[in-house]
Amino acid sequence: MILELTEILHNSSPIIVALVGITIGFQHAFEPDHIASITTQVVKMKKTNNSSYEFVKNSLRTSVLGAMWGAGHTSTILILGILVAGFSLTIPEKIFNGLELGVGIMLIYLASSIILKKKSLTKHIHPHTHDNGITHIHTHTHKKNHVHGHRSYLIGCIHGLAGTGAIAVLISSTLPSFDSSLSFILLFCFGSMIGMSLVSGLIGTPLAILSKKPKMFNLLRYSICAVTTVIGVSIIYEMIILQKLFLI
Repeated sequence: MILELTEILHNSSPIIVALVGITIGFQHAFEPDHIASITTQVVKMKKTNNSSYEFVKNSLRTSVLGAMWGAGHTSTILILGILVAGFSLTIPEKIFNGLELGVGIMLIYLASSIILKKKSLTKHIHPHTHDNGITHIHTHTHKKNHVHGHRSYLIGCIHGLAGTGAIAVLISSTLPSFDSSLSFILLFCFGSMIGMSLVSGLIGTPLAILSKKPKMFNLLRYSICAVTTVIGVSIIYEMIILQKLFLI
């Protein structure tokens, strides 16, 4: 695949190179491990109420989450792409396999964090005085249920060289000039960010609807965790057993 794409790009116009870069980047966002990763983050988001405003706001928030993932993804690929294309570095295949193994471990962690994480509660104490002068202290709790963009950014950084990301870096290193290599990487990352924003938005919409039905939402959440765990285990199995990562 890499050789075929390299031959096509060597004999193509800059417009074709740009289209290939964006297309591969867009497709890269739809890889199963990427979808599983962003879904485990979206599913943690705060449940929406029945207002249209909150529904739209939640959908936009999930798209931003995907964009942050894409930004982290872009950072990793761009840095390595510059090192490979600009300094003619050769990165062994086992390095990429090791990074892929890290993605598998991270997916299992993300899934387990949803299942095992205890709800963080903050207690508030309010005194209340009755007409007879007796004062009672009442307590209540608030759930901390925030999703932070920096988490998605860091996860995107880890995902940067998994799957097609590694292929994009290798392809860019074969292009005739540093400018063309850098342009290809930037367009690949641009396509990836667009794709991930779209994926997150599409995922966030049904989740926002189901969030109004706690039982169905919890069932879906744990199903997502199960699928994410299976994907993580399959990646680890492929890297360790099939690719024989730790064998010399």
